[in-house]
Amino acid sequence: MDGQPERDVLAPLIFRRKVHVHPPRILLAVLFCAELAGIVGAVVAVPVAATIPIIPREVLQFRQERGASGPPAGPA
Repeated sequence: MDGQPERDVLAPLIFRRKVHVHPPRILLAVLFCAELAGIVGAVVAVPVAATIPIIPREVLQFRQERGASGPPAGPA
C-alpha cells in the first residue's frame, strides 16, 4: 500500500499541469488502457488522453481554413 496516495492523487495533478488534461480523465484513461493492453496501455494512456481532444479541434480548424479560402480554382 506504500506509494498509493502519491500515484493515485499526485500523479494526475502533475499530469494535468503538464499535458492540460483533467485528473479524472487521466485516471479513467490509465485504468481503461491498462485493462485493455496491460503495462504498455498504462504507459500510453496519458499521451492518448491528451491527444483525443486535440484531434477534433485540429480537424475543425483545418476545415474552417479550407472553407474560408474558397474552393480551388479549376478549369472552366
